[in-house]
Amino acid sequence: MVRTVLLLIATLLAIPFAAVYYDQPLGPEQWYALQTLAFAAGVVALICFLTGELTRNNSQVDKLWSILPAFYVGYVALSSGWNPRLTLMFLLVFAWAARLTFNFWRRGLPLDSLEGGRGLPVEYPAPRPQPAGARAVDPVPFLFH
Repeated sequence: MVRTVLLLIATLLAIPFAAVYYDQPLGPEQWYALQTLAFAAGVVALICFLTGELTRNNSQVDKLWSILPAFYVGYVALSSGWNPRLTLMFLLVFAWAARLTFNFWRRGLPLDSLEGGRGLPVEYPAPRPQPAGARAVDPVPFLFH
């Protein structure tokens, strides 16, 4: 496990370093956007940490993790003047955030639970009987699972 942790930390440090120093240098607007996002992520982390300490509920970020990436990517797309690639990325992340938020709402996970919904038992519906030789096909397998 220690090797895995060290590999992940090294990867998290090496990829941004390589991207910043071996690719095209960032312009002033890109540096500003990056600094603003780093500051925003730090503020969110601090707020979640302090709220968790005050309420003794360390699952505060669970309530935000499905929507925060959409705000971050939306800010980057806005900062770029709605560059087509970043706009597409924003739309994809927004759709994914909507799906995650919908599933969170649909399952009715408690917002004040000490486990953040992780401690709830999962009840799966009984499988429907299929005719011999038939395969069940879910047209959109990732939407409601």
